[in-house]
Amino acid sequence: GPNTGRISLSITNDFTNTYMFRGIQQERDGFIWQPYVDVGLTLWDDSDAPIKSVTLGMGVWNSFQSKKTLARDGGPSNLYETDFYPSLTVGLPGNFETSVSYYVYTSPNGGFNTVQEADFLLGYDDTDALGRLAMSPSVTFALETDGTAFGDKRGSFMGLNVEPTVWASDDERFPVTITLPVALGLSIDNYYEEPGRSNDTFGFLEWGLRVGVGIPCVPKDAGTWTLSVTGNGFYLGQSLMRANHGDQLQPQVVGSLNVSY
Repeated sequence: GPNTGRISLSITNDFTNTYMFRGIQQERDGFIWQPYVDVGLTLWDDSDAPIKSVTLGMGVWNSFQSKKTLARDGGPSNLYETDFYPSLTVGLPGNFETSVSYYVYTSPNGGFNTVQEADFLLGYDDTDALGRLAMSPSVTFALETDGTAFGDKRGSFMGLNVEPTVWASDDERFPVTITLPVALGLSIDNYYEEPGRSNDTFGFLEWGLRVGVGIPCVPKDAGTWTLSVTGNGFYLGQSLMRANHGDQLQPQVVGSLNVSY
């Protein structure tokens, strides 16, 4: 079977028609490929202890865009974004999990100035309580520490997420799962501010339908391979509507291939 040791590896390739970051549209034309890699090292794992697990992680995320979005001379014009994010994840009693990550958002093609932020996440695995109807709720707080993703002032953001499973196949040879991801993005302080206007608390509401399929022909010792297609809709607040070409509704389709070890 697959390696179940202390080191984990996840490789994902996303392909999308529009790149949205917390409701802020980065690009909506051309070919957009977003590959990323996550590596985890489990330092502690004991289901009977008060602290269930401790994992150190490191990830690198990229966005290649054929339109050479905002590219300046002297850089890799198609590589709009590369992000680095070390993390610490702790498993807690009662099926809770918390993590702290530090994100460094960079633009190799010079499209934007580097932004740094600290993220704090709390998630709850409600599978034991709800079974296949589990909602997988989580809340994220993001604090900008250097630079800003929107507006002129460093701000703070809160994201609320659920992803209930509406259907899952019983056939282990061809596992199919259908979920309904929903996300709400809010500004705590100056995250969606505009010069000369008040700060909008409501940023966006995102809803979607995701269909994931495990690839059955891959041997177990080659890891877990999953294909998924997600259709999302965004309803944007007034500040994001003005920033996103005046569109209050924005559709998005994402195709993904994930390999996990």
